[in-house]
Amino acid sequence: MFQMPIVDLREAARLLGESGRRVNVLWQDSESIGFLARGREYRSEFHINPSDEVMLMVKGERRLHYRTPDGKEAVAVIPEGATIFTPTGIAHSPRFPPDAFALIMERKRRSGEIDHFLWFCPSCDTQLHDEAPKPISASSTTRRCAPARAAAR
Repeated sequence: MFQMPIVDLREAARLLGESGRRVNVLWQDSESIGFLARGREYRSEFHINPSDEVMLMVKGERRLHYRTPDGKEAVAVIPEGATIFTPTGIAHSPRFPPDAFALIMERKRRSGEIDHFLWFCPSCDTQLHDEAPKPISASSTTRRCAPARAAAR
């Protein structure tokens, strides 16, 4: 029988904080993924998702920097216990300290979909870099580093 995942977010946040990791995937099913993210000391890149994203602040406060339709930077402050919806295609940069935790829910990436990243100058707001990493192949050989591929031969 299928068991729907029930997650104690406070306990999951405590364990994630103790682990030193930044992310813990809570579920990943046919169409959706849910993960707990821990803040980091510094983040400047803007992320563009190929799907909608919902963020819930489990502990602490988050400042979600985002780009408006006219290209300006704006900031949404998300207090503990609050949630925000970020539509597909909105460049956003979640900034929150390492002792803060957020639940992120989004659609799983479809074949060929990639995330996109942008960097802007903090002084004049000029776009400095635009990166769209190549999708990872489903082949188990291309998902390994060169030494692991060599060892698998």
